Amino acid sequence: SEEGRAEVNGLKASHFFSLAERLNACAAPFIWLFIRPPWSLSGSCCKAVVYESLKAECQLEKAQKGSILHCLAKVLSLFEDEERRKESLEMFEESSKQGCLNSSYLLWESNRKAAMSDPGRYLQSLRKLRDYAGKGCWEAQIALAKACGNGNQLGLEAKSSSEMVSQIFQASLPISKQSIFTVQKGMNETMRYILIDWLVEVATMKDFSSLCLHMTVGCVDRYLKLRPVPRTRLQLLGIACMVICTRFISKEILTIREAVWLTDNTYKYEDLVRMMGEIISALEGKIRIPTIVDYKEVLSNIVSLERRTLHLYSFICELSLLNTSLCVYSPARLAAAALLLAKVLHRQAHPWTSQLAECTGFSLEDLLPCVLSLHQKCFHDDVPKDYRQVSLTAVKQRFEDERYEEIGKEKVGELLVSLC
Repeated sequence: SEEGRAEVNGLKASHFFSLAERLNACAAPFIWLFIRPPWSLSGSCCKAVVYESLKAECQLEKAQKGSILHCLAKVLSLFEDEERRKESLEMFEESSKQGCLNSSYLLWESNRKAAMSDPGRYLQSLRKLRDYAGKGCWEAQIALAKACGNGNQLGLEAKSSSEMVSQIFQASLPISKQSIFTVQKGMNETMRYILIDWLVEVATMKDFSSLCLHMTVGCVDRYLKLRPVPRTRLQLLGIACMVICTRFISKEILTIREAVWLTDNTYKYEDLVRMMGEIISALEGKIRIPTIVDYKEVLSNIVSLERRTLHLYSFICELSLLNTSLCVYSPARLAAAALLLAKVLHRQAHPWTSQLAECTGFSLEDLLPCVLSLHQKCFHDDVPKDYRQVSLTAVKQRFEDERYEEIGKEKVGELLVSLC
């Protein structure tokens, strides 16, 4: 029966998911991606079987359960009813006690707003955040940088606070995308450009966030560096990465059936499921890593930008995704250079202040090569064309929308001589 198959398959999946979490102790817990809501309402739900089996495993006294408890708590937190959410917080608490740093950070995040109403309590909360950041939780590091950028300095001198943020920016490393072409013998920059341009189209059509898009492209590039992909399966890789990333950060996910439809049914449901598994395996569960968007949010807390300049900043960050040659720069440096470029293009006085230099560790001279590359690649180089000889301008079209004040239509000239 269908119910019997769900039971058998769910128990098998539970065994392998548990094994995967135990073997992958260095990465953030990830198996919740496969069993998160929505669940089937028919009564024979394989996801529900996996959940109950893993929950039973966690109740065993000798079970190493921190990461699995985190996954179960994540699943419950995505349901709408209050009872399940309350249970999820209890699971996060237990997971945190078991040493799961990710659970500790999520608990901090859930308590942050309440702590802000009391200065003493908030200072204590920030010290806790600093502790998580020191233990290597990058989400805590970014949150700490945002807090320091807002002027919440943990009782530190302003200089010490800036140094802390600077360390986070300087620790950012480039993801060398050029090595993609060492692994992908039959691939060139135009083929990658076409794939990313299409993913931007999908993100725009589905109203996915800029973060989702940056995460998706990051997963695509990291996978391409690791495993050869035939040209005929590049689109499958791209859409599978987007399915994974929407599951990771959104309540509204891209379903597998819809993803298959978006490829004009070029691939089957089973092809996409298999590719998702291969991606998560190759990336060792590391789906969410720091992106340009994360550093952009820190910088946006440090400086006050006019709305049009903020939209231009976002526009430049998304345009940077298309160009492989920008891979020599770290996400933090790209975010800083994109901010500087946006401010210069909008003729702002003192585009790179001493505060920005102190908080990022980047001087104006440090950023010049990256700024010039961004300006050339994003606004002046010829745009590749598809097989119909139509220019690929999905990012530009995305930012021609009214919500971005049609910033994509803005004329971009040469850089000011004063920058050089």
